[in-house]
Amino acid sequence: MTTFTDANTLLKCMEGRTSTALWDMIVSYRCSKLNTLLENVWKADPKTDKMKVLVDKKQASHYTAQLEFDLGHPHLSFATAEIMTGCAATLRIPFAVKSSMQWYTKKGDMDGEPDVMTVENGVYELQVTVPLKNVTGDVKPGDVDAKATFADKTIHLGENGVEASHIILHFSCQTAVYRFINISGKENKLDEPLSDAIDKVKAWFGDHNNLNQINYRLATVKSIKVDADPNGLLQPKSFIFAASGEKDDGVLSIFIQTVGSGSASGNPAATFTSTSATPIHPIPKDQDASIIISHETFSRGVYLKQLEAYRVDRKLGDDKKAKEETVAKGFKYTFYLESDWDVQLNDIPQRSLFGTSSYFESFHVKLQESPCTMTIQDGQAKVQLAYSHDCDWYSKQHLNQYMGMGPSSEYTYGTVRVAVNVDQTTDFAKVEDSTGIAVDMSITASSFKLSKTGIPGHLPPSDDKFAWYSDNRYKLDKGSIPQQLGNIKLDFKDVKIVSPRLDLVAAESVLVPGMTVVHVDHIYCPYDVVLTGTMVEGAKV
Repeated sequence: MTTFTDANTLLKCMEGRTSTALWDMIVSYRCSKLNTLLENVWKADPKTDKMKVLVDKKQASHYTAQLEFDLGHPHLSFATAEIMTGCAATLRIPFAVKSSMQWYTKKGDMDGEPDVMTVENGVYELQVTVPLKNVTGDVKPGDVDAKATFADKTIHLGENGVEASHIILHFSCQTAVYRFINISGKENKLDEPLSDAIDKVKAWFGDHNNLNQINYRLATVKSIKVDADPNGLLQPKSFIFAASGEKDDGVLSIFIQTVGSGSASGNPAATFTSTSATPIHPIPKDQDASIIISHETFSRGVYLKQLEAYRVDRKLGDDKKAKEETVAKGFKYTFYLESDWDVQLNDIPQRSLFGTSSYFESFHVKLQESPCTMTIQDGQAKVQLAYSHDCDWYSKQHLNQYMGMGPSSEYTYGTVRVAVNVDQTTDFAKVEDSTGIAVDMSITASSFKLSKTGIPGHLPPSDDKFAWYSDNRYKLDKGSIPQQLGNIKLDFKDVKIVSPRLDLVAAESVLVPGMTVVHVDHIYCPYDVVLTGTMVEGAKV
């Protein structure tokens, strides 16, 4: 049995691998919200309150009955036991019924006046188990039987101008199962007439003049191109759907290949996969819906794409291309920043009043020489950089000689480590107005930290221009920072790496018509990117 879990348990079970069965995206929503949709559509249909059928059993049971039904709105749950192809739904429809029954004589004539009786709501319900099917393009109600396809068939959008496909309840399918259930537990005079009427009832529901099956769609998948997402990263191209769970704890999931991912369609045996020992739904128990974007789709379409655009714009070489590292949780990347400062130090000896001269060499700070890492876990993006350059210096102190004897100078050799570090933590993504994802990988100027640290000095190589110690006295500095090096400053600027907003309109276009798109409350990254939220009644998709 598939169950709902809390968000923490769900996310833990999604670590280490993709959960999308190699599809780019899964959009899932709960059966309870589908019931709200179904109720609204049913109430708006003027033909679904009343149903009349005539039962004539003149040859067998020797009676005829006119049955007039007042139908309530159906209650939906998912079922798999009776319809083996694809997935199915069971609708429980309460009703009141008025029966006008009359018996035949042995001669075939009517015997007496009709026996009229009324059974109020709460005694019976009609149970209808129907397959969920796809109807693609502009299909007329009378053509549904010929053109509807089962859930296990991948539907391709954009072919021959077709941009939308509906997932419907196929009431007229030959394999649909109709039955009346006496829920009162007491024998009733209408038990037999209702049982005998079942074929007529099935024919009534299958007649598109009584019930337009296309109106009773649980979802519509549209290939919508959004200006904010010109590459169509979230724009549906093909899809397949599946239902999980039973009764009221069901979930309808739509597995989508997108236009901009560059990936092929995923596994036809579409199923949400996790590391849980028992099957779980892809929605936390306190949420209505989820949108899961596969790790690979998000990585290639957002992070690697923008990091590569930055590299090209800054004219960094191919050896500086961003690379993704394999991690069990979230994302991790290595990339390079383009920043170059020419630190001009006076190479002419700086004399002091006490007979000491100091010597420094100019140098370049090139951040592109050190890799930058971005680690995305637990909803946070942590960017780190550790760059350093060791700046050698020496000072020369003139000694007073006694009668020309002894060394004339003493040399002190030291080193100052000039370091630039970044350790910035931000939200890895933000949901804007519940309709879009903003991903900002920028590094603020304030996140760059410049430090100077004196470290033990060392003797320069014998061929170095500072190597004047062979005939003179020398010593190694233990960590002081000359003033000229201590005064070094670098003018840091913001590094802008921003992904275009990912508009969820394309992802949410698969959601139920008549209800808004998902009001996204949370965004996570256990491995894939997971958005969860509630579905709010209102605007049409």
